[in-house]
Amino acid sequence: MLASLALALMASAPPAQIHSAASLVQTTTSPAEGSRSEAEIAIARYMETFYRAEFADALKAAESLKVDPSNRQGLGMVTGMRAAALLGLKRKNQADRLYQEAIALNPQEPMTVHLRMMAALMIEDGPVALTAFDRLVARFPDEVRDIDPEIMWFVFQKEDSKDMSAKEDRRIALARLGYGGDTYGDFITASAIRVLIRRGDISGATDLLRYLDEPTDIEDLLIQKRYAALWPALELHAGTKLAKVRLSSAESAKRAYEADSTNWRELAQYVDALRHAGRANEAIALREKLPSTPEAMANMEEWTGWTFNNIAYALHSEGRGDEADQLFATLNQAKIENSGWRVSMVINRLEMLVADQKYDRALALMDTTEATAKRDGNPYSQQLVRRLRYCSLIKLGRAAEAAHVRPEMMKNKDKSIGATIEGLLCAGEHDEAEKLALSLLDTEDGEGSFVRNLQVKPLTGDDPSVWATGWSVLRQRPAIAKEFERLGRDLPEHLYGSAGR
Repeated sequence: MLASLALALMASAPPAQIHSAASLVQTTTSPAEGSRSEAEIAIARYMETFYRAEFADALKAAESLKVDPSNRQGLGMVTGMRAAALLGLKRKNQADRLYQEAIALNPQEPMTVHLRMMAALMIEDGPVALTAFDRLVARFPDEVRDIDPEIMWFVFQKEDSKDMSAKEDRRIALARLGYGGDTYGDFITASAIRVLIRRGDISGATDLLRYLDEPTDIEDLLIQKRYAALWPALELHAGTKLAKVRLSSAESAKRAYEADSTNWRELAQYVDALRHAGRANEAIALREKLPSTPEAMANMEEWTGWTFNNIAYALHSEGRGDEADQLFATLNQAKIENSGWRVSMVINRLEMLVADQKYDRALALMDTTEATAKRDGNPYSQQLVRRLRYCSLIKLGRAAEAAHVRPEMMKNKDKSIGATIEGLLCAGEHDEAEKLALSLLDTEDGEGSFVRNLQVKPLTGDDPSVWATGWSVLRQRPAIAKEFERLGRDLPEHLYGSAGR
């Protein structure tokens, strides 16, 4: 975790921040015009070593900063830097004492709190990290808005799963701050809206709709009866065929990409937003941005891979399945070091082949995909592959071979109940599929998945699906139909857009 977090933290102290921090520190000499001051050099050294978790060197850099005792702002900032480095060194008593001193000297300095949170994340001290984060939210909202989503993910990983109230309060606070902006805020906002509805705060939930323009989240709210109080406001917000939110999502993703066009994460999300807005050809046109030479591909990272993935989906949605498969092949066969992240794309390629009923071709890749999932994936991804193998064998009439796969698939059904249901539906095993589908209703997320999968028409999808026919058969069964009627509805006809699967 430490290495991946350090990578996420690398961009957390841009030159402007270093210059701003240095302006608080008085030095004995004035720099020549165009050169960096002693303070800037020391602070830059501190940030560089701190983010590499070289806390002893960071401490030395902080201690090299000489501050006039009368300069409470500068003294508070440097004391906070020392406190964070000491926390990284796990000298907690000293760190805590200096942190309190730093707060007393300069309570308006967000860097003191931010660095403490970062150090706590790197040494995996969840309680300290969360306490610092909560202080940032309460006192320094602008600082919170600038936290990178990958760093925010590490914060969320430290939350106590037993303290749901605190976890939910953080989502609400972040949503009200507009955290994530145009492209990253939808997940936080949707989570906060669900919490507020559960708490009966319809007004608060309605107020947050202005931050939500992800079509799939809008659809989920519009089909589950637990959110019925929001339906009138949601329809006004989304527009006929969800046209307003589809446009908003694509345009906001475009703004984010154009503001940082070398950022692969922004490009991947822009491609996806275009696809979900029914503008697949515009998404496909961005294929020219992909690296194409072996040298360029050797240095790819995960978000570049997701750009390949999302353009392949766009190609597939336009009936260009062979091109989509070739794009996946190009990505998955490229020589890239430390590319365990490709497991998702390897599985998605297989999903697409099964969706196109190219079962022989899928089986030819199955062993490689299964090995990749075992090496680089998790139990969830491994179950996805099992159900793809089971389905492909069934569809090819190789029942005896499928029978050997089934016990392992059922043994691991809890790793992904949804995937297991799909495998059973592919084989026409509706009784067993029904039992598992009803077990989804034990959780709120499961209820949402249940209602979405049983829609009479497929909604906006992230993945091509071969399972829709099976779900439609399942919906005819009395127990399933009864639960669907209790929990959901089909998306009204006037809200269907042109960006289905």
